Amino acid sequence: MTFKENRELWLQRVEDFHASGLTQAQWCQTQGVGVTALRYWLRKLKEESTDEAPEWVQLNVTDKAVNSPTDASIKVHVGSFRIDICQGFEQSLLLDVIKTLMVLC
Repeated sequence: MTFKENRELWLQRVEDFHASGLTQAQWCQTQGVGVTALRYWLRKLKEESTDEAPEWVQLNVTDKAVNSPTDASIKVHVGSFRIDICQGFEQSLLLDVIKTLMVLC
C-alpha cells in the first residue's frame, strides 16, 4: 500500500472515529486498530490541516448592509464557532482568532 493510499484509509478512519463518539481505546478495540496508530494519524492529519491555506468563500453584501454602515457587521462561521466582526475591527486580532479556530476544528 502506498503512503497516499494509507493516508486516504486513515483519513476515512479518523472521520469514522470522530463520528463514533467513542473513546480512542474503545474505537480502536472495535476496529482492531492500535491506539498508537490512531494517535499518530490524528496528529499527522491535524498538522496537515493547519498547514493548508484557508479556503476562500464568496461574501454577498446586501443593500441594507451598504446603506447602514453604523450597523455593518460580518458573521463568520468556522466549524461550530461564530465570529461577529463589526466595523473598525483589528485585522491582526481576527487573523489570530481564525488561526486558533483552524487548529481546534
